[in-house]
Amino acid sequence: MTEKSVWMVDQLAAAKIVRELDLAITAEQTERLAALLAEHRVDTLDLGVTRIQSVISQAVRDVLISAES
Repeated sequence: MTEKSVWMVDQLAAAKIVRELDLAITAEQTERLAALLAEHRVDTLDLGVTRIQSVISQAVRDVLISAES
């Protein structure tokens, strides 16, 4: 995933952080926080996908090796 567009979940998380920490920040800063959360969400998903691909690749290699035996 390379798209890091801000989703509603990012906006809701940003608003909750601002509210829970009682931050006095501008709307622009809240939007930036949402964008940072979006980047984190995408990076986390990318990491998960990479790990899953690695596990699948290893499983395929294991099957191919055992089929050769």
